[in-house]
Amino acid sequence: MDMRARGSLLYSPDVAPSPHGLPRMLLWVEATMKSAFPGFVCLGCLIVVPASAQQAPDQRCAQAATQATNYVPGTPPPQPAPGGRVRGAARGAAVGATVGAVQNNRYPNAPDAVRDQHRQDQARAGAAAGVVAAGSRNRQQRRQGRRETASQEQAWQNSYNACLQSAPPPQ
Repeated sequence: MDMRARGSLLYSPDVAPSPHGLPRMLLWVEATMKSAFPGFVCLGCLIVVPASAQQAPDQRCAQAATQATNYVPGTPPPQPAPGGRVRGAARGAAVGATVGAVQNNRYPNAPDAVRDQHRQDQARAGAAAGVVAAGSRNRQQRRQGRRETASQEQAWQNSYNACLQSAPPPQ
């Protein structure tokens, strides 16, 4: 296949091949890129350095604030342990069954079916109370977690702002 058939400027008939077998235009492009590359790198340094110089105090202050407060911004508040309501129901049912058994001891002459029904009713009532108590405890823990997170976030922000004010201004 004839390389000149591609229609490229590098393979045009006007560009004679060099002694190395490459078109002269390609050698010229290579020489130009070798001499221009350091200039592009220096231009890139001028563009990149001011941006990194502005980010350095921000990053340094963020790290200092995190270290001072042991808080990482964006951390979600702690969640209560899963299954709290189920555990509350189980505890309530156990307490209710115990209460029903103790109350049944007061009436030894009552038929066994009535005593069993009373014990089951007490267990159901205890389970319901346990679910309600566990739900209330979970809500209190979530509220407390949000309050603690908000106070930690405020402390982090105060530390961060103090660091930024003490940092030298970017040039």
